[in-house]
Amino acid sequence: MATVALATQVPKNNNNGNSHRIATSMILRDSSKLMKLKKEYESKHNFSLTSFVSHPLSYLPILSTLISRFGDLSGKHVLEIGSGAGEFLYVLNSCGAITLGIDWTGALGNFSKQIGVKTLTDDVFSLIGSPYKFDAVISKGFLTPTILDPEFDDKFEINLEKFLKLTYNWTSDGGVGIHLYPTAREISNQLCASAGYSSSLTRQIYYKNNPYKTILLLEK
Repeated sequence: MATVALATQVPKNNNNGNSHRIATSMILRDSSKLMKLKKEYESKHNFSLTSFVSHPLSYLPILSTLISRFGDLSGKHVLEIGSGAGEFLYVLNSCGAITLGIDWTGALGNFSKQIGVKTLTDDVFSLIGSPYKFDAVISKGFLTPTILDPEFDDKFEINLEKFLKLTYNWTSDGGVGIHLYPTAREISNQLCASAGYSSSLTRQIYYKNNPYKTILLLEK
């Protein structure tokens, strides 16, 4: 099947410009609440989250694409791999999505509970064989340069091929994968197709003050 730019497959009465504005509005709406909760947590637990909590605007390319794809996110099941402190799950929950995050850092899991998001404190292999299925599987920064290196293959670690196959298994039919990463490396359509995806697109993005340079869009 031909490669399809998922961000252009929009519902009626929606377009990329509208989805970008809607996504920005949603994120800004929740950011002040989230930062207040962060400060309360840090004060109570004497633990700094500064190096762990990203400003939700760094997720703008993902949220904009989700809105372009689905329109209303109410009832959509979303998995975030490497969910950190759960700051983006918080935004998605306020949009009506049903979310699950997975991250190995226990201290961040405690903050996630405080802000009302569900996370698993474990690595991605823990979901192998699970019954979970999601309308969207997302990540921001999980695809590190090491994972993206085609020469990297360690049976004890995740690599790109394993990542694509795992995320495919967790994606519902008609669902999508949306992954932001910090390098300009292009991921081949052939590799995505071998994992089972019907279409894929690697696209460079340019957002002010956003260190993530590339977005991978996948469709099942």
